[in-house]
Amino acid sequence: MNFGKKIIDKWHIDPDVAFLNHGSYGACPIPVLQKQNEIRERMEMQPCEFLGRDVWEGLIEESLEKAGSFVSAHGKDMAFVDNATTGANSVLRSLDFNPGDELVTTSHVYGAVRATMDFVALKSGAIVKEAQVPFPAKSEDEIITSIESALTSKTKFLLIDHIASASATIFPVKKIVDMAHDKNIRVFVDGAHAIGQIELDIPSLGADWYVTNAHKWLYAPKGCALLWTSPEMQDETHPTVISWGYHGKEGYSTEFLWQGTRDFSPWLCVDSAIDFYESFGSGDVKKYMHNLAWKSAEMLAEEWGVDLNLEKRMFASMVPIPIPGNIYGGDDERISIVKRLWEKHKVEVAVTDPNDQLWIRISAQIYNEESDYRKLSIAVKNEFL
Repeated sequence: MNFGKKIIDKWHIDPDVAFLNHGSYGACPIPVLQKQNEIRERMEMQPCEFLGRDVWEGLIEESLEKAGSFVSAHGKDMAFVDNATTGANSVLRSLDFNPGDELVTTSHVYGAVRATMDFVALKSGAIVKEAQVPFPAKSEDEIITSIESALTSKTKFLLIDHIASASATIFPVKKIVDMAHDKNIRVFVDGAHAIGQIELDIPSLGADWYVTNAHKWLYAPKGCALLWTSPEMQDETHPTVISWGYHGKEGYSTEFLWQGTRDFSPWLCVDSAIDFYESFGSGDVKKYMHNLAWKSAEMLAEEWGVDLNLEKRMFASMVPIPIPGNIYGGDDERISIVKRLWEKHKVEVAVTDPNDQLWIRISAQIYNEESDYRKLSIAVKNEFL
């Protein structure tokens, strides 16, 4: 396969470093960035034509159709947002909750999304509950049972991850959605890490809302995410900024289209990002990333003398490994470790705390290869062993 360091020149990433944290912010390939520059130049050549006419007359719809086809969805059921947190805000702040209503999420929830839930609950008098989902989880049933045990007759809204950020665990979304719908509970899926990392057919999951970041594993520029909303919930779902599309009554996607003057180039590059992704073969990309991530995690666990204790089928292109020495700590300790590994060893990773212990979460992208993880292994040994 034509992967690894031989293709890293398609990114601006320094080939001499070990960049093992694609999961946090992604890394946009040079060909997609070049397309973005072309779009920006077109906008600045005639801003009134581009922003006042072209954007309204099909440009965004074409990008949504391309993105929709990639996840087996209709473009009219999708809207562009800046990121998954923006999508979560749009949905949660569109809904009406009453005092005592329960908004349920899990202990794997992304911190910014949890903050949004807290904000909405404070305004409405609702209650936020976290289902304690074990990490490492041993089975899908264990995850489902943990979530179901937190639901009551007062639960109105359930927010779950598809691939959790800190733990990188893949949740059995379809089964959870079905279980929640049987209890008349609406479900929002935070799929920030899903598109491009795993095979994704959004409508088949049955959720009420699904958001995913195209700027992570799908190679789009920063500020490109997709919010899919079921047809039944589109009339109730609005962007966080209400603008001209609200009174136009032209449909869900159009209302999200215009939230004021902005740079639309990240959204209009999604077709180029998909073309770049598919040029390597969608199946080959996912297979390479998953195999490299898991093989490297096993190697690192052995090298560091730690127990990986994870189920392979529950992870994709990100895998966490315990830091040797049973390291504990909060944000300050996590940031300190990240900075030490980068500044002293030129290795970039995420340090997360899916349980009480600190873990190193590695990402595997098609520009990575075994030598990157060997460099990480040596760096951690020097720092912790």
